[in-house]
Amino acid sequence: MGTTGVIAWDFQQESFPIQMNCTIIDIDNNGYNDCLVMDSRGLKVVETISGEALWHAHSLEEKSIPEIDMPVKIEDLNKDGVSELLAIYKKSGFLIISGKTGQALKNIHLPSTCSSISLASCNTYSISYRCIQMPGNLVTYEVLLEDIKAKYYNYSANLRLNLGKNAGFETFYEVGDRKLTVENVNTCPKCQSNVTLYSANQTKLNFWTFDNSIVMQPVSFKVPVVKPNIYSSKGYIIGFILKMWYWQDKSIKLSPVTRIYKRSVSVHNETYHLNKVSEQVLLLLLKENDAQLENVSLTDVYLICNGPAHSNCQPDYKNQENSIFIADLDLDNSLELISYSSSYKEIEIDGYETWHLTSKLNVFRLESEFSKLFENK
Repeated sequence: MGTTGVIAWDFQQESFPIQMNCTIIDIDNNGYNDCLVMDSRGLKVVETISGEALWHAHSLEEKSIPEIDMPVKIEDLNKDGVSELLAIYKKSGFLIISGKTGQALKNIHLPSTCSSISLASCNTYSISYRCIQMPGNLVTYEVLLEDIKAKYYNYSANLRLNLGKNAGFETFYEVGDRKLTVENVNTCPKCQSNVTLYSANQTKLNFWTFDNSIVMQPVSFKVPVVKPNIYSSKGYIIGFILKMWYWQDKSIKLSPVTRIYKRSVSVHNETYHLNKVSEQVLLLLLKENDAQLENVSLTDVYLICNGPAHSNCQPDYKNQENSIFIADLDLDNSLELISYSSSYKEIEIDGYETWHLTSKLNVFRLESEFSKLFENK
């Protein structure tokens, strides 16, 4: 937890985790936000104090709803004392989910001119979503929350769509007066990741290149400190956390008798390859005129691919894009670093070589990582 630096809980996933957010909603009204976890089966809520699953999103017909995106919080529409959640459903519409029980309450259809939609932003009054139209045009629409509320109570109510401002192709991640971009190019293992740091006026300050690597979506932090040090001349530490996969260009063909406990690897192809990836968590510390990239952790991740040595692999790095998050889970004014990861693990059963896909969710105290770094300076 935040005051001791020890792991708060370790949640074992049955399905591969894709995305997580621990700042959206307090399901059980205990004063602490709970963690929304997306996996291949859908959405679940994990209680932040105990690490216990509270519910899985479901409907009256289905036990799980796999085709939804990470939701946003809206007002309590069914008056049960807990706010509802709104998610993109099947990349084509909105789905309102009960925050208290996880049951689907209303499916709201959107105009069929979009081949795919994704959530862009949400504020007190409206929700914006990106619409991809053939042959690849991008349009952003804004929907008023009062119209969504009216649609919830009356299906025939009119849902007004307003054209919004289209997002640019380059995404900036910001903290203080610094901006960061991440560019991943080529196909792994021959991939490359370029990380660029800019000032507020977009002057390039630093540039890092990582060969044979993919950098996931970074998260920013701003931590107040009590005692001045070389990183906190203004009374706080700012920076970014990055997670990177580094491909070791080695592939081992597994024996045909190897048993693989898989989730989405094709059962029709008996050729499997084992690949080793180094998962690295990096801490980018920012000062007034300097930036320092520090290695926080290094873990081996084992991928199993079917067909060619580096194709159709699981776990897939694309599902790691949002695998780190920073939040004050226990409201003690210290930040926790939440991270999940997946890897195949070798287990011998009845004399056979078997590989099981396992997932772990860990919570660490962020400030303890700073202390380790400062002690070495």
